[in-house]
Amino acid sequence: MDENFYLKNGQVTDKPIKQEYSYCLDANYWKGTTLQSFLKKRRRQLVTDKVNEYGQYVPRRLTPKETWRLIGVNDEDIDKANQLVSNTSLYKQSGNSIVVPVLEAIFRQRFIKIPNKKVGLDRWL
Repeated sequence: MDENFYLKNGQVTDKPIKQEYSYCLDANYWKGTTLQSFLKKRRRQLVTDKVNEYGQYVPRRLTPKETWRLIGVNDEDIDKANQLVSNTSLYKQSGNSIVVPVLEAIFRQRFIKIPNKKVGLDRWL
C-alpha cells in the first residue's frame, strides 16, 4: 500500500477500526480525514491494515480504487480513469455517484417482479 494513504503525525489507535458499512465518501474525503474527526463524528471512512513497531494500528484512507470498487466499477475502468484525472477528482467522482449494483437491485425489486405496463417500463424488461 502506498504510504501516502496512511495518516501522518502519529495518528494511531490501539484497536483496529471495525465497521459494518462505509460512512462517507465525498468531495472532501482526502482533505477532511483525521483520526480524531473519525472517532468523534464517524464522518469519514478509515481502515486499519498496518501495525507499527509499538503494536498500534495505523489508520489509512481508502484508495481511489477502493472507493470506485464500492460503487461497482471494475478495475479495468478504474485504471483508465486513473490515467486521466487526479486522485482528488477520482474521490469526488466516486462520492458523487450512484452505487450501480444497489440501484439495479432496487429496480429489479420494484419493477421486474411487478412490471408496470402503464408507464412503459416493459421496454426495459
